[in-house]
Amino acid sequence: MQLSLKYRPRTFNEIIGHTGLTKELNQRSKQLDFPQVMLFAGESGCGKSTLGMIVSQLLNCHNPKKTDEGFLEPCQICPSCMDILTESYSRNVFFKDCSSMGKDDIVKLQDLVSTQPIFDNNTILFLEEAQELSQAALGATLKLLEKPRPHTYFILATTQLDKINKAIQSRAQLYKMKKVSYQDIAALLFELLKREGIDESVPDSFIESLFLLAEYSDGNVRQAVQYLERCIYGEYFTRQQILDEFGFMDMNTTVQMLYKLLKKDVSFFKDLDATDTTIFYYASWKTLLDVYKRKIGVEIKDEWKIRFLDGLKNEPNLDALINVYNNIFQVSHMIKDQVVYSKLFIDYYSIPNIPVMQKSNEIKVRPIRK
Repeated sequence: MQLSLKYRPRTFNEIIGHTGLTKELNQRSKQLDFPQVMLFAGESGCGKSTLGMIVSQLLNCHNPKKTDEGFLEPCQICPSCMDILTESYSRNVFFKDCSSMGKDDIVKLQDLVSTQPIFDNNTILFLEEAQELSQAALGATLKLLEKPRPHTYFILATTQLDKINKAIQSRAQLYKMKKVSYQDIAALLFELLKREGIDESVPDSFIESLFLLAEYSDGNVRQAVQYLERCIYGEYFTRQQILDEFGFMDMNTTVQMLYKLLKKDVSFFKDLDATDTTIFYYASWKTLLDVYKRKIGVEIKDEWKIRFLDGLKNEPNLDALINVYNNIFQVSHMIKDQVVYSKLFIDYYSIPNIPVMQKSNEIKVRPIRK
């Protein structure tokens, strides 16, 4: 079984990175006092669907377990819990992927909520990827939510809250979920190594590399666990093996190329040809954001990054380069074309009144030690 499925959280306490939210939901579990309409918003892999599944299990669990603190947890063995755990959805929980739904599909759901649940206490409609609903479907969804019915709950999950109708948002209890920190993810990956019984059999260097996997997962817990699984089976245990296999860029290479960009060194394009433009954009954009935070006085918690960032924050072309990255960010939602990305870099080199350096000295950066 995939590790991401094997170790998917089954209680609120197993969710990482959302302490305040899980505390609230635990308190609500005592009386099963959950809002009839819940909207979870956040980036992919932050735990939206998992939280929705746990809430759904609790609402229909036949024999919920009580913890020492008085919180309720799904039993995981009753027919209702198993129906959700196995993602069968053959009872009174209806899981719908909105990317394939239209207005007529939403209207059909009215029949599901207009009758009493047959198997369990409540009827639960779980709408995944709610941002994919058409305008007509969003309107139909709004009508569905306007008159909440007893024993009926709606759970919506979205990665793009701005595409959800404001009227729908106002009728739901909104839970905005932030990215999970790479420190929390790295701690989880180490815990999974221990659960698998291989924490002592892997090289010590791999334990350090867990931070690399966590950072490049960009807050996506599921992605990080998938990276870990590949490392275990492929025996990618050294930092260099991981960089090569997954196409990651280390901080040294990223900063070196950013120096060339900021200095307008044309040899940057030679380096760019030797790597994946999209990967460089991702790694360098994260670094530039940290540089700008450092420039305006925002605290950077990772001390090992500071000496890299301080070497970039006073570069005169920094603001102009950040504008270019903003343009790339807008384009990247519509097109994955490395030629387009490269053209935007060339446009940056063409900005007037800033001389282009034909050659710059190599910047020597010491290896990172965490």
